Amino acid sequence: MKNTIAVIFCSLVGLAIFSGEVQAQAVSQDVQKNKICMVDDVFKGEEMIKVEIDGQVYYGCCEPCIEALLIDSTFRYAIDPFSGKKIGKADAFIVVGEDGVGLQYFDSKNNFESFLKENTK
Repeated sequence: MKNTIAVIFCSLVGLAIFSGEVQAQAVSQDVQKNKICMVDDVFKGEEMIKVEIDGQVYYGCCEPCIEALLIDSTFRYAIDPFSGKKIGKADAFIVVGEDGVGLQYFDSKNNFESFLKENTK
Protein backbone atom coordinates (compact mmCIF):
# COMPACT_ATOMS: atom_id res chain seq x y z
CA MET A 1 0.00 0.00 0.00
CA LYS A 2 2.85 2.39 0.93
CA ASN A 3 4.55 1.84 -2.46
CA THR A 4 1.27 2.32 -4.32
CA ILE A 5 0.71 5.69 -2.64
CA ALA A 6 4.30 6.73 -3.42
CA VAL A 7 3.94 5.72 -7.08
CA ILE A 8 0.68 7.67 -7.39
CA PHE A 9 2.36 10.69 -5.77
CA CYS A 10 5.30 10.42 -8.20
CA SER A 11 2.82 10.31 -11.10
CA LEU A 12 1.08 13.47 -9.95
CA VAL A 13 4.39 15.28 -9.42
CA GLY A 14 5.54 14.12 -12.86
CA LEU A 15 2.47 15.62 -14.51
CA ALA A 16 3.39 18.98 -13.05
CA ILE A 17 6.99 18.87 -14.38
CA PHE A 18 7.37 19.62 -18.05
CA SER A 19 8.86 22.34 -20.22
CA GLY A 20 9.28 23.39 -23.84
CA GLU A 21 11.62 20.43 -24.30
CA VAL A 22 8.60 18.13 -24.01
CA GLN A 23 6.93 19.63 -27.06
CA ALA A 24 10.03 18.98 -29.18
CA GLN A 25 10.00 15.32 -28.10
CA ALA A 26 6.31 14.99 -28.94
CA VAL A 27 6.90 14.98 -32.67
CA SER A 28 7.86 11.57 -34.07
CA GLN A 29 11.13 10.91 -32.32
CA ASP A 30 12.21 8.14 -30.02
CA VAL A 31 12.29 9.81 -26.60
CA GLN A 32 15.40 9.56 -24.43
CA LYS A 33 14.70 6.59 -22.17
CA ASN A 34 16.73 8.06 -19.32
CA LYS A 35 14.20 10.91 -19.07
CA ILE A 36 11.09 8.82 -18.52
CA CYS A 37 9.61 6.94 -15.60
CA MET A 38 8.73 3.46 -16.86
CA VAL A 39 6.40 2.89 -13.90
CA ASP A 40 4.36 6.06 -14.27
CA ASP A 41 4.77 5.98 -18.08
CA VAL A 42 5.44 9.70 -18.26
CA PHE A 43 8.16 11.90 -19.73
CA LYS A 44 9.84 13.78 -16.90
CA GLY A 45 12.42 15.74 -18.93
CA GLU A 46 15.23 15.12 -16.48
CA GLU A 47 17.62 12.27 -15.69
CA MET A 48 15.87 9.33 -13.99
CA ILE A 49 17.22 6.58 -11.75
CA LYS A 50 18.68 3.72 -13.79
CA VAL A 51 18.14 0.09 -12.78
CA GLU A 52 19.40 -3.01 -14.60
CA ILE A 53 17.27 -6.13 -14.46
CA ASP A 54 18.21 -9.32 -16.31
CA GLY A 55 20.58 -7.40 -18.61
CA GLN A 56 17.93 -4.80 -19.53
CA VAL A 57 18.00 -1.13 -18.46
CA TYR A 58 14.89 0.51 -17.03
CA TYR A 59 14.29 3.94 -15.48
CA GLY A 60 12.19 5.19 -12.59
CA CYS A 61 11.68 8.57 -10.97
CA CYS A 62 11.96 7.56 -7.31
CA GLU A 63 12.89 4.69 -5.02
CA PRO A 64 9.30 3.30 -4.86
CA CYS A 65 9.24 3.20 -8.69
CA ILE A 66 12.59 1.40 -8.76
CA GLU A 67 11.20 -1.08 -6.22
CA ALA A 68 8.13 -1.58 -8.40
CA LEU A 69 10.32 -2.31 -11.44
CA LEU A 70 12.36 -4.82 -9.43
CA ILE A 71 9.42 -6.58 -7.80
CA ASP A 72 6.61 -6.46 -10.39
CA SER A 73 7.61 -7.44 -13.93
CA THR A 74 4.38 -6.02 -15.39
CA PHE A 75 5.92 -2.54 -15.13
CA ARG A 76 8.65 -3.68 -17.56
CA TYR A 77 6.23 -4.38 -20.41
CA ALA A 78 3.75 -2.47 -22.55
CA ILE A 79 1.38 -3.20 -25.42
CA ASP A 80 2.38 -1.87 -28.84
CA PRO A 81 -0.65 0.22 -29.95
CA PHE A 82 -0.12 -0.79 -33.58
CA SER A 83 0.45 -4.55 -33.34
CA GLY A 84 -1.22 -5.26 -30.00
CA LYS A 85 1.91 -7.26 -29.11
CA LYS A 86 3.38 -7.29 -25.58
CA ILE A 87 6.83 -5.68 -25.73
CA GLY A 88 9.65 -4.91 -23.32
CA LYS A 89 9.91 -1.23 -22.40
CA ALA A 90 13.73 -1.39 -22.33
CA ASP A 91 13.85 -2.19 -26.07
CA ALA A 92 10.81 -0.21 -27.19
CA PHE A 93 10.62 2.77 -29.53
CA ILE A 94 9.07 5.26 -27.10
CA VAL A 95 7.12 8.33 -28.16
CA VAL A 96 5.69 11.14 -26.06
CA GLY A 97 1.99 11.62 -26.73
CA GLU A 98 0.25 14.79 -27.84
CA ASP A 99 -0.18 15.87 -24.22
CA GLY A 100 3.62 16.22 -23.96
CA VAL A 101 3.83 13.87 -20.98
CA GLY A 102 2.18 10.48 -21.57
CA LEU A 103 4.10 7.77 -23.41
CA GLN A 104 3.37 5.19 -26.07
CA TYR A 105 5.65 2.18 -26.50
CA PHE A 106 6.13 0.64 -29.96
CA ASP A 107 7.98 -2.49 -31.01
CA SER A 108 9.84 -0.47 -33.66
CA LYS A 109 9.98 2.89 -35.41
CA ASN A 110 8.30 1.20 -38.36
CA ASN A 111 5.33 0.22 -36.15
CA PHE A 112 5.10 3.81 -34.92
CA GLU A 113 5.08 5.17 -38.48
CA SER A 114 2.46 2.61 -39.53
CA PHE A 115 0.37 3.57 -36.52
CA LEU A 116 0.56 7.23 -37.53
CA LYS A 117 -0.51 6.44 -41.11
CA GLU A 118 -3.53 4.47 -39.90
CA ASN A 119 -4.58 7.06 -37.33
CA THR A 120 -4.07 10.29 -39.27
CA LYS A 121 -6.60 10.45 -42.04
